[in-house]
Amino acid sequence: MMRVAFVSTVYGYAFSGADSLWVRAAELAVARGDAVLIAATPAVTAHPRLHALIQKGARGFSSQVPDIPNTTIDRFRRKLEYVSAGSESLVSALHEFCPDRVIFSCGGTYDLVREGRVLGFLRTQRIPYRVIANWQTEKPFLSPIDLGRARACFQDADRLFFVSHRNLEITRRHLGLPLRHAELIQVPIRIPRAGGAPWPELSVPTFAAIGRLEPVKAFDILLSALAKSPGTTEAWYLNIYGEGAGQGEIQHQADALGIADRVRFHGFVSNLDEIWKDNHCLISASRDEGLPTVMIEALMYARPVIATRVGAATEWIAEDETGFTCEPESVDALSKAIDRAWKVRSRWRTMGADAHRRAVAKYLPDDALRLIEPAFAVY
Repeated sequence: MMRVAFVSTVYGYAFSGADSLWVRAAELAVARGDAVLIAATPAVTAHPRLHALIQKGARGFSSQVPDIPNTTIDRFRRKLEYVSAGSESLVSALHEFCPDRVIFSCGGTYDLVREGRVLGFLRTQRIPYRVIANWQTEKPFLSPIDLGRARACFQDADRLFFVSHRNLEITRRHLGLPLRHAELIQVPIRIPRAGGAPWPELSVPTFAAIGRLEPVKAFDILLSALAKSPGTTEAWYLNIYGEGAGQGEIQHQADALGIADRVRFHGFVSNLDEIWKDNHCLISASRDEGLPTVMIEALMYARPVIATRVGAATEWIAEDETGFTCEPESVDALSKAIDRAWKVRSRWRTMGADAHRRAVAKYLPDDALRLIEPAFAVY
């Protein structure tokens, strides 16, 4: 039996795709008889899967969302002490639990630059730790101080897990380190019935866009590209599934572009069957990504995907065969990708069936087990 602590630094969101990876590993650890400590925010621990783990004996620790330093003294202290809110209480919880290993699930690749006290404790106690990098920006930036901290944090880690090869290569270049102890890992997804989902019997081509209504998802670029693409002369619809503060601005833009009658908002929809019975194709204009589970789920549901080349998009999409990709942050590039897809829309159903077959062959349902196992493969 091992003693494994899982620490999530994904703040500000309820249970998400990033959480599904470490939670699956925690479930596997509990199932094999390990002692488990879970440190996450109340928004995450409120999820039924976390409740089930605690009922089975896992310990819970409520993490605090870190404050952003807003005074000169706060910023100076941040630079000197390398701490976040709740560091001391997390150190106490780890000290009491006495783990054999700690697994950090980081919302951003460099989240641990603010966890100096926690990493210092692990170093002095000689407790190995592993890092899951769930997301990396296309153009990362760190101050010289934080860059040094990130290098030390990654070099000291027992193992590093990245959800996309692109994210890993960006991090290697940015840190100037080979990171030979890094490996790729897949995020668990919701798998549909065999063969995907039935093809929608809709006469008008319909796109789905799924995600939080935030700037990083680039709905502004998506709407502009759609308005410019097969354009205003042929019928199409865009169904948006997600919530966020940006909905009002997205609606305003759709109205200004003259496509408001084609754009429909559905809020958050958890049932994927409900989404894919009404949509022919997924479209994503994200500026940055890790491994967007909605993309893999769309492929599994036998739908082609149009996406920007961020995160793991090109690792899962076969160009012109199961989808279409383009460079991010460009209305013109996305518009051209949509045009390429539009010209072969008679093949979308066949492309979707191929996408399903390839995704099923590539997907590893219990890849999360590698988080708690010793052996690893280098990429």
